[in-house]
Amino acid sequence: MEVFIIENVPRETILKMVKLEQEWRYSKQIQDLYYQAYIDNIQMGTYIEDQIQQGILNHFNFTYCQKSLEEYRKIPKTYWDDQEVKSSLFYMNLNIFQYPEIKIGDELIDTPILHLDKRKTSLRELSEKTNGKPLVILAGSIT
Repeated sequence: MEVFIIENVPRETILKMVKLEQEWRYSKQIQDLYYQAYIDNIQMGTYIEDQIQQGILNHFNFTYCQKSLEEYRKIPKTYWDDQEVKSSLFYMNLNIFQYPEIKIGDELIDTPILHLDKRKTSLRELSEKTNGKPLVILAGSIT
């Protein structure tokens, strides 16, 4: 196994890596981990992120070490102008460094919503309860 160095990895491999990360990140298993950490009031967001990325590196036969992780996390910056790579990973497509352009009529990406009182619902459920009125959500991240 070798250290992941971004400039030594073909674009097609990068694309496969980010697509798999997207799949894993939004899998029921990982979403349940985030939810349980929230319910138990455990700050595990960064730990879960690290585990996902460690799994991706290992899956593609790269050594998991600090250098590999730092290099892997350069993907958004390195491929910022590559629309195919960028759109393959949700957090890269809607990165905090650029405000996303959201228009009326854009398709809703359904995602679990956790209320402050720890009730669980979904974005789609909330939108269906508005009776045609605008839905405004103030949100944050637990990572």
